[in-house]
Amino acid sequence: MRINRRVRLDPVGWLQTTRIVPVRQLRWLLLPLARRSFVQDLLLDPLEGLRRHAPFGLSSLVARQQARLQRRRLGKLQAAGNPLVSIIVPAFNAAATLEQAIASLQRQSYDELEILVVDDVSEDATSQVAEALAQVDRRVRLIRAPQRLGAARARNLGLAAARGTYLTFQDADDHATPDRIERQLVALLGSKRRLASLCAYCRIDSQGRPLRVNGEIYRKRTTSLLFPRTPVLERLGGMAPLVRGEDSEYLSRFQAAFGRDALYFLYAPLYLAHFSENSLLWSDSQVVRVGNEITYDVTETEPDGLADYQSWHRQITTGEASPYLDLESQRDDPRAGEGS
Repeated sequence: MRINRRVRLDPVGWLQTTRIVPVRQLRWLLLPLARRSFVQDLLLDPLEGLRRHAPFGLSSLVARQQARLQRRRLGKLQAAGNPLVSIIVPAFNAAATLEQAIASLQRQSYDELEILVVDDVSEDATSQVAEALAQVDRRVRLIRAPQRLGAARARNLGLAAARGTYLTFQDADDHATPDRIERQLVALLGSKRRLASLCAYCRIDSQGRPLRVNGEIYRKRTTSLLFPRTPVLERLGGMAPLVRGEDSEYLSRFQAAFGRDALYFLYAPLYLAHFSENSLLWSDSQVVRVGNEITYDVTETEPDGLADYQSWHRQITTGEASPYLDLESQRDDPRAGEGS
């Protein structure tokens, strides 16, 4: 599975580092092919790759097939009762990007949504933008944090207020493709093994151009985690109060509690993350951008106390610790909810 994921998300990097002798001997032939955009598109999402790159006659046939598959997916969701999906959008000083981020959610092909904008005491017009959106779309709801909470606790505030049967997240400066919720949700229907889904993503600049970050264009997006309230939220509770990396910790805790097989990964890039040098992610790291290439030191972006959380997750896996954290917990102890 790891090899398959690496091949599909980063074929160039895999070819450059693989130890499979026959592949290494053919790298001179395979690398030029792997660098072609149509190869990457076909690996990530075969139908979408064909639609983009096939001759006109074939691409129209593929588009019709995509439409048929979408109707089938939406039919499955209707048969399941069209469960409500709550999308939690933490926002701090996001007035410039929030409207477009929410618009990408309003355009979803699956429209049984609740979009919760959690304004984390912004110093700009974030709350006014959210209020204006809520006035014209009943699915949008503004939640004001009583004090500055940070991203993790702002998400917990949204989780506590969410009404949806399923829950997921999006950042206030990012976009979702129109079929993101539909495809992630239908992947969980009728499966006893799958409890949550993730999708792939790429970073884009202000002009919408894909960026290669530390040699990779596509990665799994932990923020895109979509999961049912029962049993996931009831068992895990809220996110750990980290300054950053709270979504990665939550995903790791999910896998410790439910097993790796409970997570389904969609290779399709259904999430677009905007690159900003002022982002909290890069705040402690020197970021270098040359053209569409970005490099930074990953170790400098790891959250403080990560080893404590990893130790806790190992205890969860063996049944020695509870995975639960109270949604209203303000303590930094990663086992604050143990015994709950």
